[in-house]
Amino acid sequence: MSEQTPYQKLEVSEDASFEEIQSARDRLVALNDDNEQSKQDVEVAYDAILMDRLRRRQAGEIKVPERIRFAEQLAEKKAAGPAISLDKMPDGLQRLLDRPEGREVLITSLVWAGLMGLTVASQTSQDTLALLMAIGLGFNIFWIQRKELKLGRAVLITLSCVAIAGLLGVALLQLPFGWFGLNETAVVALVAFILFWGASNFLR
Repeated sequence: MSEQTPYQKLEVSEDASFEEIQSARDRLVALNDDNEQSKQDVEVAYDAILMDRLRRRQAGEIKVPERIRFAEQLAEKKAAGPAISLDKMPDGLQRLLDRPEGREVLITSLVWAGLMGLTVASQTSQDTLALLMAIGLGFNIFWIQRKELKLGRAVLITLSCVAIAGLLGVALLQLPFGWFGLNETAVVALVAFILFWGASNFLR
């Protein structure tokens, strides 16, 4: 078997944006936090990709789209003004927060939008609502667990979302709105799916 290219080692395509490459590097470094050799291999692959991009650009082999920024351009942008960076947050918070790729956000958004639509359409059936909530619980646990391979953390985050959704749902029902005729169970389920969307995308 031929040796993997730097792009394959970072699990990105050759036309990936700088943000996608950096996100892949950060994720793989976090996954291999206890393996110094693996972390070093990831960093070497990351540097090799940046050098390859720079060489090809200087040789006129590629025209760099505006969305692709090289390391020196990113440094200039950071110097121009303050920006929110996970790297400046406490280690515990960094390990909990995630920076999803656009494709991942799209997938989760479609799933949660679909479940919310089915919830509204099936609100009169408690059995269907229970099934939709079970699907939502399972997907949220799966999506969070796949990032760090920590099932316990994924379950805890998901159950926390359910508890918060229950409190928020009951509070929202006390407000003087008709909620388009939705019953209490449907409102709680919709709130839960919104929280699941945020957790599945931005927590790990």
